[in-house]
This record gives sequence, C-alpha cells and structure tokens, in this order.
Amino acid sequence: MLVWLSENITWIKDIFWVVFTSIATIVSIKTYIRAKSTILQPLRTEVIKRQTDLLVELLSFLLDRQKDFYFKIDYFGLVNTNVFLTMRDYGYLLNENKIYDEIDKNVVGFIILKNEGQLDNVELPQSINIEREKEDNLNKEQQEKGKKKLLLAREGKVDLERLYLTNQYNETIQKIQEFQCNPFMPSLIQSELSKLLNEISYNLTVILPPEIEKFIIQLSKTQCSPNAPVKVDPIAVYNYFQRKSIHHKDTIQNIIKIIREYLMVDKKWK
Repeated sequence: MLVWLSENITWIKDIFWVVFTSIATIVSIKTYIRAKSTILQPLRTEVIKRQTDLLVELLSFLLDRQKDFYFKIDYFGLVNTNVFLTMRDYGYLLNENKIYDEIDKNVVGFIILKNEGQLDNVELPQSINIEREKEDNLNKEQQEKGKKKLLLAREGKVDLERLYLTNQYNETIQKIQEFQCNPFMPSLIQSELSKLLNEISYNLTVILPPEIEKFIIQLSKTQCSPNAPVKVDPIAVYNYFQRKSIHHKDTIQNIIKIIREYLMVDKKWK
C-alpha cells in the first residue's frame, strides 16, 4: 500500500488540489452572491416601494369614480370650444361679448392643423344665439377674412387651421405623460399608456376636425342677421364625434388588468 501511494502520490495530490480548489471557488461564488444580494436588498426594496406607490396612484387615476375617463379628457369642452372659435373665424359672433372672456380663461394652447394661425381662446354654454358681423366686435381685417371663409364654406370648402385645447384636457394629458415617462413605470404599462395617448390624438386630429367642418358648411347655408340670429347648439357635433371616436374602454381595462397583476391584488396568499 505504501509502495502504491509513493508511486502515485503526484496525481493523488493533483486530484486533491482540484477538489479543494473547486470547493473554494464554489464557496467564494456563493459568498459573493449572498453579499451582493444583501447589498442590493435596500435598493430593491426602495424600487419596489416606489413602483408600488406609482401603480397605486395610476390605478386611482384611471378608476376615479367622480369622473369617467372619457369626460376627464374633456372631449365635450374641446368640441364646444372649437365649434365657437371656428364660428368666430368665419365671421359669426356670440351675442354676448362677456362670453369670450370666459372662453379665454379655458384655452391653454392649440394643435396646428395648417401652417398658419395664432392662439385664440374659448369655452361656451351649450346653446347660444349668434349673429353676423357686429361692427363693434370685428375689425375690418377680421370681417374681410371671415367673409372670404364664409363664401368658401357655402361652396363646401372648410379647412380647420388649428384645434384649440382646454385646460382640463391639458392637465389630463400631462398627467398621463408623467406616468408614461416615469422611470419606475413598468415598460408594458408604458407601452399601453403610449397607446392611450395615440388614441386620444387620433380622436382629436382625425375624427373631430371633419365634424366641425361639416357643421360650419351647414351653418354657412343658414340665413341669419342681427335681427334674426341663429340658435346654435354644439351638442349635435359632440354626438356625432362621440359615435365615431375611440372610447378608450378596452385600453383602460387592459392597463388596469396589468397593474393588478403587478401588484398581485387578486393573488390568493397562503
């Protein structure tokens, strides 16, 4: 036995060296993983906490019982605003000047649909009398521009130059964008929020303008004067818009479903 050991001592030592080295390596790797996990645990906990708070806030925003999401975007206000401002561009006036003061308080900007135009603001009652070309409200340049547009409208030619945005719409969109751009927001939910913003943009830039243009064409063929004003109700435009627009229900429900899965709201804990 001793003879055999003396003859094979070299490769026996090599085997033990490999075994001990392997054990040491495994122990070192496990120690590193454990240490890394311990170091990263506070960071991981903080990320989970922030992400949870963010998702809870988004869930509350989408499930606001006080206001349906479709109305939170202020589509009704957007339709009314743009109907009355477009009417003004075509030379029509509201019969009460103070209404324009209220209008100006509720518009924060506009989307350019053409290469020209500047900011004018609006918000309105549901129904109001209007009359054509009051000399004390329209200067000559506005009158002439309105007349030219009105003549084109009577020929069926109406092109919106800009789409005005209300304060409520702007606040809602900014809130959605804040959620979407938040670095703690899961990428899947960011993608769904991007889809939601695209739907809203489609409603405003593709669905709404043609409805307003058709309304102006119809209005231009209606006879009215200071002594015989026309009663205008933008609700008809809104109804047509609502029927054709995307209502966002499916997208909202999908976002809510993903959030509940992330938060494990419906998970059965043992």
